[in-house]
Amino acid sequence: RAAAGGRILLPNPDFWVAWFWRRLMGRTALDVGATAPRWLRVYAHCGPRGGIALCVVNVDANRAARVSFGAYRGLAKNREEYHIAAGPGGLRARDLRINGEPSPTLAALDGGAVPRARHGAPATPLRVAPSTIVFVSVPRARTEFCE
Repeated sequence: RAAAGGRILLPNPDFWVAWFWRRLMGRTALDVGATAPRWLRVYAHCGPRGGIALCVVNVDANRAARVSFGAYRGLAKNREEYHIAAGPGGLRARDLRINGEPSPTLAALDGGAVPRARHGAPATPLRVAPSTIVFVSVPRARTEFCE
């Protein structure tokens, strides 16, 4: 949204997806080694400062998804989650919530106010609500591919 004469800048939803992708997802893509329904997209990368990051996109407006970590239970520990949910109007909405809170303004972001992470419970699968993108960062995860 435009700013003039002191108006507050509220970024479009696609800004936040790009912002989290750049901040959490590194350049090295990993094989997620899983099958998912066609309405769920799962991406895994080495984090830019170590660890592993996931991006899970639920494009279904009616069904939630559960992502379990299977053999990679270590990923479930100490995970930081950022749930980006569409506002009224679904995936075409201009407003969104990050971890249940309204997205910050650009001025707040410039001032260092980044959205706070949720900390996922180690023993539980990741729940991805309908029309939601979830970024998961596991900074301490170690793998031979992300050294």
